[in-house]
Parts: sequence; C-alpha cells; structure tokens
Amino acid sequence: MSEVIQVPLGGDIQAAIDSAQPDDTIQLEAGTYEISSTLVTNVPLTLIGVEGIDGEPLSTIDAGRRCSIIVSKPSLDVRHLVLKDGMTLFDEKKGGPDGDPCEYAGSGNGGAILANGPLSMRGCSIIGCRAANLGGAIYARQAVELIDCILRDNAARYGGGISSQSQIDSDVISMTDCMFESLAACTGAVLHLFRTPAAMTGCTVVDSRGSALFYNQTVGRLLELESSIICDNNAIGLDYGALDYRFDEDSFVCGSLDDTDGDGVPDDCADADHTVAALVRAALDAGAQEVVLPPGEFRLAAPLALGSVQTPFTIRGDSESSTTLSGRGVLPIILVSQTQSDWGVLATGIRLEDGHGMAGGGISCFFSSVRCENVTIAGCSATSGGGAYGYSTDMSLSDTRFESCRSSQGAAIMATSFSSIPEAISVDFIDCTTEGPGSVVSLIDHQGMPRFVGCQWRLGSASEFSAISVAPEDDFPASMRGSLEQCGFEYDTAGQIIFPGTFIWDSVDCTFSSCCPFESPVSMLFATESDLIWRCDGCIGDVTCDGEVTPADLGRLLAAWGTSDHRFDLDLDGIVRAPDLGVMLTDWGLCD
Repeated sequence: MSEVIQVPLGGDIQAAIDSAQPDDTIQLEAGTYEISSTLVTNVPLTLIGVEGIDGEPLSTIDAGRRCSIIVSKPSLDVRHLVLKDGMTLFDEKKGGPDGDPCEYAGSGNGGAILANGPLSMRGCSIIGCRAANLGGAIYARQAVELIDCILRDNAARYGGGISSQSQIDSDVISMTDCMFESLAACTGAVLHLFRTPAAMTGCTVVDSRGSALFYNQTVGRLLELESSIICDNNAIGLDYGALDYRFDEDSFVCGSLDDTDGDGVPDDCADADHTVAALVRAALDAGAQEVVLPPGEFRLAAPLALGSVQTPFTIRGDSESSTTLSGRGVLPIILVSQTQSDWGVLATGIRLEDGHGMAGGGISCFFSSVRCENVTIAGCSATSGGGAYGYSTDMSLSDTRFESCRSSQGAAIMATSFSSIPEAISVDFIDCTTEGPGSVVSLIDHQGMPRFVGCQWRLGSASEFSAISVAPEDDFPASMRGSLEQCGFEYDTAGQIIFPGTFIWDSVDCTFSSCCPFESPVSMLFATESDLIWRCDGCIGDVTCDGEVTPADLGRLLAAWGTSDHRFDLDLDGIVRAPDLGVMLTDWGLCD
C-alpha cells in the first residue's frame, strides 16, 4: 500500500522523496520551503501542499533562482503547490534571464519542472521561473494535464509556459480552468510543441509576449479551445508553426478582460461573431474545396485558421454585396499554414479590415501558397507585414487593394525566407505606412523574380519611406531582376522608390509623381545598398534626379571613377570611365 510521508516546514523534501516507494505521497505543510538544488524523483509520486479555504495553494517551494525545481523521471502528480523562481543554468555573458528571451543563452530546459514521464497538476501555481532554452515553467517529454492552475511571469527562449517534445502519438497537453499570464518567449509564449496536440478548456491567456503565442512544429496538430479567452497579447500568430486552430462558440480573442455585465464574455467581444469560422470549419471538415460567405460585416471572435489544407480551398465573398471580415483590432483575420497544394488558399470578393497580429494583420501565411483576387485589406497592422505576411510562401495578388495598413516592416506586405511574389497585377497600395524608415512592400531573402503589373503606390509624405525594399539572400546573383510594368508611384514629398537591396528592376511605362521630375517613363531602376539609380529617358546624366545636370552630378561621377558602381555607370558597360563622362556632359544643364 502507498504511504503518506510528512515533510515539516524547513524539512528536507529530497530526503522524503528518496525514501518513498512507488505511488507514495509527499505531504508538505503550509509555508515556504526553500531549496538550493533541484528535486529529483525516481519513482511515481504525488507531491501535495495545503489547500486554502478558497482553493488557493498555501505551500510554496522557492528555488530563489538558484536551480530548477523538479526533475521527474517517471510520472508525477502535483497538487496545491506554488513553484516559485526556478531557473535553469544561463550563459549570462551572452544573455541573462532578465533580458529579451530571444537573447537567452544556454541549454537548460524546464525552469520549474522537467517531466520525463506523464505530469498532472491540480490547483498549482508556477511563478517567476526561467529556462534558457525550452519551457519556462514546464518542459515535458510525455502527456501533461493541468487543472485549475496558474502560470504567471515565466519565460524561456522557446515556450514561456510549456514546451513539449513527446514522441507518443496519443499524448496531449490538456489544460482546464487555467490562467496563463505575463508569459514570454522568443517563439511560443504560451505553448511550444514539437508534435503534441493541445486542448484548452475554460482557460484565459493574457498579457503574454512572443513572436507567437502558440507554436507546433508538426503539420496538422490541433490546438482546440473551448470556453477560453485570449486577451491583450502582442501576438496571435502561427509564427512558422503548423498549428490548426479550432475555437468553439464560447471562445474569444479580446482586447480587454473587462466584463461589466458579468456574463463571462469581455465587453469588447460582446458583438464578436463565430458564424464565418463555423462555415469555414464545416467546409474543411466535409472535404469541400470552397466556402461561400454571406454578405455583411462579421466581427470575428477568433482568426480563420486554415491549417494543413490538402487540396485547393477558396474563401469566396458575396459577389454582389460586400462581405467584410473584421479583426476588431485584436486578431489576425486569416491564418494559413502548411498547405499541401499548388495554390493552398484563394481569397476572393472579400474585405479584410482592422486585423492585428505579430506577422500579418490581414493574412498570415507559413510554408504555404495563397492567392488574393478582388480583395481589399484595410486598416490592418502587425509588427511585420501589416496587411499580409508570408514565410516560405508563394503569394499571388490581382485586383487587390491595401489601404491604410501599417507595420514596422512591410506596411502592406512582407515576404521572407524564400517566399516569392511571382506576380502582382492591378494591386493598389494606398496610404500604407511604417513606424519610421521602411517600405510598403518588403522582400527579404526573396526567391524568384517578382513582377508588378498595373500597380499603384500612393505614399504620402515619405522622405524616409519607400515603395519596395529588397534584400535577397547573400548567395543570390547580383544580376537578379524584377519588373515594374505600367505602375504608378505618387509621393507628396520626395522619397525613394526602392531601397536597399541588390536587385535590378526593369521599369516599363511607369509614372512617377513628385519623385522623378520627368513625364517620360523611367526605363531602368537600380537598387543598391544605400542609393537609387534612375535611368531617366532623355536625361541619364542627372544622377541626383533634381531635374538638371550640374557640378553636383559631375562630382559624384568623378568620385566613383574607375569603379564598377552602377549608379554612375551611365553607359552600362560595367565601369565608370570616360564614356560615362561623355553621357553626362551631353545632358548638361536643365533636363528637357
């Protein structure tokens, strides 16, 4: 028979553990037990504290940031305990526990608990724990069950709350009536999972920070939310994960937990709608390849999540009336991940507005393909890609409008990590802005040769702002080209069209207002690391693009004499020399 081993306040918990037989219980008193070395269990155990009148745990194990708290080898059941200030080893010369989790350095996992076997916790709190690598609160190698638990102020490089690396297909991370608050990670602020599905029931996630709240590396793994609220976090994104979200009709993404009428639904979610999400989910579950949305404005209660679409799937708005999907300023609208078809998702005939996320306020797409036709993305915001974000994604756009979108990088679009925009046809970028210097369309480590046809940029006051920025991979050839055909660029004040990058852009029949002072089209644009080269028809020698060829242009050409700087290689023969000087002198004076 199992026994209960009492540990008095100030007693040796590890000694009690070492004396225990399988399935024994270690009982702690009310109060705080301070430890200076990690507790290690070698047999299945239950570790219990004292439960208060209101169900709160009255027993605390405090590691004081001297060590992690528990390493369990077989199964462990923990009840009515506070686990406080556990911490794995950090390489503090490179990144300490109080800094940015993305700078954490070290290999330690499980700031509070490293569970090698199944872990069950009920009525517990994990507070102030840190892991240099995985699992600020918990790192688990098998199933985890949390009931009525609080995880607060925990952080790790990956998985501020829980990180799981189970290899057992039947394992699940199950969370019921739990609070996740002020968690932080570089990726996966709440959950960082390598293959394990997860389920939240009656949970609240608030004030957590990271490039994604939830991350799963394995394609098609579910995160199911029932009667749960996600509130006031800086990211409701997939990052580069493969999660398939399912929110039930009682789950919401909100901006505040304020609930003045006490109905359990925060005030700013009172008019949030699950209609569209239910239609999309029903179509996916039935194996349909299209869902037709009704007309009207739908203030989404949760993102439309399309994870692991196996065949082309179309979201089609009403063709005669307007179908508007609103993110209410607190959630990204469409999440696409790991599609398994040439064109995974097509959005057509819809308006996406007021979406907000970490990566892509309107559309967030990872390892996938997405196409937009006759779509308006308005008032959306994100840290990267205010309107749309693609990570290793093919993105095709036609008859689409980005309006008043904003971000730190890529006010309308950011495409990165071998993403490509093979073509954008008749796309308008209107009044999209970044916070500080930036661009409307940002292409980083871009693959392929992007083509913009019939697109319009209206940029407003933009002295430190550009229409397109390109940063190809270092090993891409410098001669990579893109094309701008029949495009228009309008600035209120002088700015740059393209910076920085190493692409060469061919411009055909484009017009430039208040930037290049010529009515005739610009025939060639060169983007370099710091400057833009104009090849303005009829006035090639005007390298400063101020409307006349003057000593200022001559001085810049002479300073580059003998180099291959193509900003001043006016005859395009590969070197700056006498023929280029001849071209400039031919154009001397005011440009026609």
